Amino acid sequence: MGKRLTFFTHESIEEPTGLGRSLPIAKELVKRGHQVNILALHPDFPSVNETHLLIDGVHVYYVGQKHVRKVGDQKF
Repeated sequence: MGKRLTFFTHESIEEPTGLGRSLPIAKELVKRGHQVNILALHPDFPSVNETHLLIDGVHVYYVGQKHVRKVGDQKF
């Protein structure tokens, strides 16, 4: 029986750290029978329409605003 695992990250899964680290590791763990959740911050949280995504068996929850807000190429 698989384990329930939760990752906490300050990066969106759309950013390099999320795409290159968190999400691939989480996907591999799902393939091995584990339930994986990622709780992430988003660089433009007010623009997020869906705060829960299911990506290849990985549950991603955007839970708040990242410490630096980014809209397009602008950082605030």
